[in-house]
Amino acid sequence: MVFYLDDVLIEEGPKDDRYYDFIQTIMMAYKEGKHIVVISPRNVVKLISDGSVDETSKFYLKHYLARDKEALGWLTIFNVIIRVIPINEPESFSTEIETKTEIRSIKFSTLIDTASVQRTILLGENGNDSEVYALFAEYFRAHNKLESFKVVYKRQTGGGSTTVKEYKTLYEKAEEFCLCILDSDKSTPNSELGDTAKKVKEFHESASSTLPNAKCHYVILNALEVENLFPHEFYKSTYKSKEFNETHLRLEKLQKKCPDAIFYVDYKKGLRTFEKQMSHLLNDYWYGIIQESSLQTIWHNDNHFYIPGYGHNVLSNFVEYKADEIFEYLNVNPSLQKVWLDMGQTISSFILGRTVKRAI
Repeated sequence: MVFYLDDVLIEEGPKDDRYYDFIQTIMMAYKEGKHIVVISPRNVVKLISDGSVDETSKFYLKHYLARDKEALGWLTIFNVIIRVIPINEPESFSTEIETKTEIRSIKFSTLIDTASVQRTILLGENGNDSEVYALFAEYFRAHNKLESFKVVYKRQTGGGSTTVKEYKTLYEKAEEFCLCILDSDKSTPNSELGDTAKKVKEFHESASSTLPNAKCHYVILNALEVENLFPHEFYKSTYKSKEFNETHLRLEKLQKKCPDAIFYVDYKKGLRTFEKQMSHLLNDYWYGIIQESSLQTIWHNDNHFYIPGYGHNVLSNFVEYKADEIFEYLNVNPSLQKVWLDMGQTISSFILGRTVKRAI
């Protein structure tokens, strides 16, 4: 997370004795590099001069003053900022109009326990999801040359109906920071969300109306599944046998005629004919696209397909690739690169930490 300690906190915070416990906790988080702490040089000097701040924290603050004088500039990099506020100020959510940065104001009293500033939980639906989402943040970090930052998170997996239970527990406990990322499971742009995404969304909206929790956040992909966001070159490089050539060619045709349609193809199962599904929504969306792309049905694995799938091991195959290889594929695909950078900015706001020299 990106924690911003502004003038209001430094002026008003000392009126409550717990404030100094918070300073000790947040500077320990800084020392361990689990989060990004932003304090102006002037306020760092004030904290160092405050006789009630413990000596260990002052040591870290002096290190911060010498090394991170440009920290205020970091606030322009991320799109979710935690503004730490004094006890007498109400917690709130706001969005800056120009930058679209979301500011989440949290009382320092909720950040005193060391458990509250451990690594942010990255909650995914399946076993390898979190590893893939962390790669989005790593790409954002590398693309923006943020060498002094690092990806740091705690991996947690839900799995179908259990994802909402995991998220609900974390939300209601309100101790740790959590970012939950979900497949939309939408086979067209206008389809309903899948059960898992729908349940998490409904719970979050219901809970936040009565008991807001700025530590928890969820994101639903603008795609059927995360596999839809993998570079096409990855598929061509991984699935080289003759049986997949038709899939590669048909996806290329589809992307050329309707770039957004590839976000709604099931890359694992493929795009089948729709007669058996009897879905007007599917037919209305796909019929024209299929005709325009000249996709004729083919017989594959005892069924008729417009586009055969790649099977159920796509995700596990993807995580075996080196990050640099994936990044090279993204760098030559501007439209997909933008998707990764936009998603990467949000994820980075939650799971980038600061690289701190072991000298402290």
